[in-house]
Amino acid sequence: MQKPPKMLEEYQSLVAARLRLHETRKAGDDEAKLKEIQDMGDPELLRKWMWLTAIVGGPISFIAVPFILSLFSTFLPVVVMAILWNIAKLAMGMVFIVFLLAVYFTTSVKSNG
Repeated sequence: MQKPPKMLEEYQSLVAARLRLHETRKAGDDEAKLKEIQDMGDPELLRKWMWLTAIVGGPISFIAVPFILSLFSTFLPVVVMAILWNIAKLAMGMVFIVFLLAVYFTTSVKSNG
Protein backbone atom coordinates (compact mmCIF):
# COMPACT_ATOMS: atom_id res chain seq x y z
CA MET A 1 0.00 0.00 0.00
CA GLN A 2 1.25 3.48 -0.84
CA LYS A 3 2.31 5.86 1.88
CA PRO A 4 -0.01 8.91 2.25
CA PRO A 5 1.35 12.26 1.07
CA LYS A 6 3.29 14.31 3.60
CA MET A 7 0.62 17.01 3.68
CA LEU A 8 -2.03 14.43 4.63
CA GLU A 9 0.18 13.13 7.44
CA GLU A 10 0.68 16.67 8.75
CA TYR A 11 -3.05 17.34 8.67
CA GLN A 12 -3.79 14.04 10.43
CA SER A 13 -1.26 14.79 13.16
CA LEU A 14 -2.70 18.29 13.62
CA VAL A 15 -6.26 16.98 13.97
CA ALA A 16 -5.10 14.16 16.25
CA ALA A 17 -3.27 16.64 18.48
CA ARG A 18 -6.43 18.73 18.85
CA LEU A 19 -8.52 15.65 19.60
CA ARG A 20 -5.94 14.40 22.10
CA LEU A 21 -6.01 17.79 23.85
CA HIS A 22 -9.81 17.61 24.03
CA GLU A 23 -9.69 14.05 25.39
CA THR A 24 -7.09 15.05 28.00
CA ARG A 25 -9.20 17.97 29.19
CA LYS A 26 -12.27 15.73 29.33
CA ALA A 27 -10.41 13.06 31.35
CA GLY A 28 -9.48 15.54 34.07
CA ASP A 29 -7.59 13.83 36.90
CA ASP A 30 -8.54 10.26 35.96
CA GLU A 31 -5.16 8.49 35.74
CA ALA A 32 -6.50 5.44 33.89
CA LYS A 33 -8.09 7.56 31.16
CA LEU A 34 -4.99 9.74 30.84
CA LYS A 35 -2.81 6.62 30.44
CA GLU A 36 -5.23 5.24 27.82
CA ILE A 37 -5.15 8.52 25.90
CA GLN A 38 -1.36 8.63 26.05
CA ASP A 39 -1.04 5.04 24.78
CA MET A 40 -3.53 5.56 21.93
CA GLY A 41 -1.91 6.25 18.55
CA ASP A 42 -2.96 9.07 16.25
CA PRO A 43 -4.66 6.83 13.65
CA GLU A 44 -6.63 5.03 16.35
CA LEU A 45 -7.75 8.32 17.90
CA LEU A 46 -8.84 9.65 14.49
CA ARG A 47 -10.79 6.47 13.73
CA LYS A 48 -12.49 6.64 17.13
CA TRP A 49 -13.68 10.21 16.53
CA MET A 50 -14.70 9.56 12.91
CA TRP A 51 -16.88 6.63 13.99
CA LEU A 52 -18.34 8.69 16.83
CA THR A 53 -19.16 11.52 14.43
CA ALA A 54 -20.71 9.13 11.90
CA ILE A 55 -22.78 7.22 14.47
CA VAL A 56 -24.07 10.30 16.30
CA GLY A 57 -24.24 12.66 13.31
CA GLY A 58 -25.98 10.20 11.00
CA PRO A 59 -29.34 9.96 12.77
CA ILE A 60 -29.24 13.64 13.67
CA SER A 61 -28.54 14.91 10.16
CA PHE A 62 -30.57 12.32 8.22
CA ILE A 63 -33.61 11.96 10.53
CA ALA A 64 -33.91 14.71 13.16
CA VAL A 65 -32.92 17.74 11.07
CA PRO A 66 -35.26 16.93 8.13
CA PHE A 67 -38.11 16.28 10.57
CA ILE A 68 -37.53 19.60 12.35
CA LEU A 69 -37.21 21.44 9.04
CA SER A 70 -40.47 19.94 7.81
CA LEU A 71 -42.16 21.28 10.95
CA PHE A 72 -40.60 24.71 10.44
CA SER A 73 -41.76 24.79 6.82
CA THR A 74 -45.32 25.46 7.96
CA PHE A 75 -44.51 28.94 9.24
CA LEU A 76 -41.13 30.00 7.79
CA PRO A 77 -40.83 31.74 4.41
CA VAL A 78 -39.81 29.67 1.39
CA VAL A 79 -36.55 31.58 0.93
CA VAL A 80 -35.45 30.83 4.49
CA MET A 81 -36.44 27.18 4.13
CA ALA A 82 -34.40 26.86 0.94
CA ILE A 83 -31.32 28.13 2.76
CA LEU A 84 -31.94 25.84 5.74
CA TRP A 85 -32.44 22.82 3.49
CA ASN A 86 -29.17 23.54 1.68
CA ILE A 87 -27.36 23.77 5.03
CA ALA A 88 -28.97 20.48 6.06
CA LYS A 89 -27.84 18.84 2.81
CA LEU A 90 -24.29 20.05 3.39
CA ALA A 91 -24.36 18.58 6.90
CA MET A 92 -25.65 15.28 5.50
CA GLY A 93 -22.87 15.22 2.94
CA MET A 94 -20.21 15.95 5.53
CA VAL A 95 -21.47 13.19 7.83
CA PHE A 96 -21.53 10.76 4.90
CA ILE A 97 -17.96 11.68 3.92
CA VAL A 98 -16.81 11.17 7.53
CA PHE A 99 -18.54 7.78 7.51
CA LEU A 100 -16.79 6.78 4.28
CA LEU A 101 -13.43 7.92 5.67
CA ALA A 102 -14.03 5.94 8.86
CA VAL A 103 -14.80 2.81 6.85
CA TYR A 104 -11.76 3.35 4.62
CA PHE A 105 -9.31 3.91 7.46
CA THR A 106 -10.73 1.00 9.46
CA THR A 107 -10.52 -1.45 6.57
CA SER A 108 -7.07 -0.26 5.49
CA VAL A 109 -5.73 -0.88 9.00
CA LYS A 110 -7.21 -4.38 9.12
CA SER A 111 -5.75 -5.23 5.72
CA ASN A 112 -2.32 -3.93 6.79
CA GLY A 113 -2.34 -5.65 10.22
